[in-house]
Amino acid sequence: MYGLIFNNIHSDTYNLIMRSVDRQLLPVRDKTSIKVSGKAGTANFDNNYNNRFITIELGFEFSSLQELQLRKREIAKWLSGYGKLQFDDEPDKYYTGRIYNAISFEQDYQLASFQVVFECDTFAYGSQVNINNVFNDNSHTIDITYNGTAETEQVIKVKNIGSNSINGFKIKIEK
Repeated sequence: MYGLIFNNIHSDTYNLIMRSVDRQLLPVRDKTSIKVSGKAGTANFDNNYNNRFITIELGFEFSSLQELQLRKREIAKWLSGYGKLQFDDEPDKYYTGRIYNAISFEQDYQLASFQVVFECDTFAYGSQVNINNVFNDNSHTIDITYNGTAETEQVIKVKNIGSNSINGFKIKIEK
């Protein structure tokens, strides 16, 4: 079943079915304009993005009104707080965020549904890349490809596990 993980709990735990309503391709830019005296128009400073809003719909079946109320409270507890949000169709990416909207349940016979809007950090995070290689000569090259939608900082850690010194070691970063 297609779903999501929030705060390390999968939606399957609550037998929820999920439908994406709005998973923005890019969040809204933070538009800042300043009127400059003597210049036509404005100077725009819109290099940053605002937070990302992700809207999903969740639903479940229930057999009694008591079960409905119990499950609503369990789900509300699960969705409270700030945490990691990961979708089944993007297992190598995750967002961090929380829900700010009120959650209203709709009930039709024995089916309950509700919409949730997560306010998340601007971009998705990817998995950490660990490359364990042993270099025995001076002609060794490793290519690491970045496939994100925004530039990010890199952290490269090199560890000498041998007893000999490393001389002439170079790291070359190309755009």
